[in-house]
Amino acid sequence: ALAFSAGVLTSFWLLAVLLLGLRAAGHAVGWGFQLQSPAFVAAMALLFVAIGLNFSGVWEFGLGMTRLGQYEQRKGSTTSGSFGAGVLAVLVATPCTAPFMGSALGYTLSASVVETLVVFTALGLGMALPYLLLGSFPAWLRHLPRPGRWMESFRQALAFPMYATAAWLGWVLGRQAGIDATFALAIGAVLLGLAAWLYGRFVQQAQPVRVDPVRARHRRGFAASLAVLSLAAGLLVAWPDQKSISGQPARSASAGEGFDPRSAGLAGVAADAGAAGRVG
Repeated sequence: ALAFSAGVLTSFWLLAVLLLGLRAAGHAVGWGFQLQSPAFVAAMALLFVAIGLNFSGVWEFGLGMTRLGQYEQRKGSTTSGSFGAGVLAVLVATPCTAPFMGSALGYTLSASVVETLVVFTALGLGMALPYLLLGSFPAWLRHLPRPGRWMESFRQALAFPMYATAAWLGWVLGRQAGIDATFALAIGAVLLGLAAWLYGRFVQQAQPVRVDPVRARHRRGFAASLAVLSLAAGLLVAWPDQKSISGQPARSASAGEGFDPRSAGLAGVAADAGAAGRVG
């Protein structure tokens, strides 16, 4: 249990160092600031689509890393295997916990180095605490819900908030770059879904062929190549063209007008005359 907790804390400390390094290098890592960039909004929308597809079971994230952790456990190295399992838990579970860590991460973007490390340490302790308690008191395991099909249903239900977030980001992109950018993002999301389906169906879940294993490897390689091409095409299509973006959102009925000194002066004279008439 202690080794697992150490792996979780080490992973969060590495994330904190990465964040501090980017901030020290002069990168603008504020979430609010980045959401003003159409390219960042498009990338975040595609990321949430990919997470939603993962929750829906179209493809699996971290499957190879999980198998690596199981291999370490089978070798009999309990301490190193538990430490690696803690590291893998952070890598695999971070997409799931990201919506709940938004406020904490947003605070660290403008906090000092010590405050950032304290926040990430608290996040790591919060994630490792249930495992640490269950490892220290194994009798508590009988109070946990039994595994079953409800876990898969709950996981699939969590995909729909991800899709809703991607739709909202598409609306934000439309306000920033126009309807053409939103349509390109939709096509990019479709190609991303195609890449995830090809990878999950024909690479991760491919059944081994007993007759000709070489042919099976060729099929998986062909499917992986198509998945990479679909992903690349989706990113190219969905990436906003900065040259075609005016940087101004679509003007609505409530939008302000540009300042004109001459019209402003005439309006001021008219307002003064009207005020004088009312006083008189």
